[in-house]
Amino acid sequence: MTFFVRWWWSLLTTTMSNLSKAK
Repeated sequence: MTFFVRWWWSLLTTTMSNLSKAK
């Protein structure tokens, strides 16, 4: 479970990072 959460969180932060760069 922890592995999945870490993977999901990493994906989420990466997406947020890309969105802010797009702006």
